[in-house]
Amino acid sequence: MDRLASLPPVFHRIQIELDSPDGSITTLSQLISSDPALAAVLLKVANSALFGFANRIDTISRAVTVLGMQQVRELSIAILVTRTFTNLHSRHVDPEHFWRNSLLRAVACRAAFHVGSGQREERGFVTGLLAKLGHMVMYLSVPELAIAAANEATANGSSLIEAERRLVGCDHAEVGGCLADAWGLPTAIGIAIASQYKPQLAGTETRDAWMLYLANQVVEAEDQQRASEDVVAELLPEVWTRTGLHPEHFPAIREEAELNLASALSLFYPRAR
Repeated sequence: MDRLASLPPVFHRIQIELDSPDGSITTLSQLISSDPALAAVLLKVANSALFGFANRIDTISRAVTVLGMQQVRELSIAILVTRTFTNLHSRHVDPEHFWRNSLLRAVACRAAFHVGSGQREERGFVTGLLAKLGHMVMYLSVPELAIAAANEATANGSSLIEAERRLVGCDHAEVGGCLADAWGLPTAIGIAIASQYKPQLAGTETRDAWMLYLANQVVEAEDQQRASEDVVAELLPEVWTRTGLHPEHFPAIREEAELNLASALSLFYPRAR
């Protein structure tokens, strides 16, 4: 996993600067500017309809000032992780389908936080974006076992994560959680990813895990072209008490995610058709 998923050195320098009590906007801006590709995409993201503000942002220091250091951290994570993993290829994974679903999950998780609180929380976007990277790592590192688990789950109509645990020794959610921890991401992100199929196990970070659970349902509904009311009827009832949302919020989350998907694709995976 370390070999496959090592992020650029600038990522770790950004993390150190943000975690330092003496971290500064000036130093953070210089670090981001040292990676021209990251700087260019961050400015594009900052001025986009999805993340943008009323006034144009034309410098990295202005982006850090306006967006805030935490939001810049989360957007930089999204940019660098996407850049790293889109350069990794497995013949067993359709990259366009994988990244379309990952970005739909990202905007759906973000929408769940937005509908719930009225606030933009980019942590939700990052959590949704990274949620299935463990699956990609499995197909890159133990492809035969990953394929066998997927075939078994399809043939038996059983749970994929249970098949992965039996054949591989862990499931893709656990791998994704380990990735987030290894990269030093906020604890809530790693826990939410690791417990996305059983969010009740997330402990103190249970709300994030339940938000990701809802985002997964949006992606499945889109894949299977299911009506929102049918999906809502099958959700775990405690999702509403754990998130503070209500059943009627699900169509709104799905609609906001669908509206933002094209913008997210253009920013993070522009090669999509």
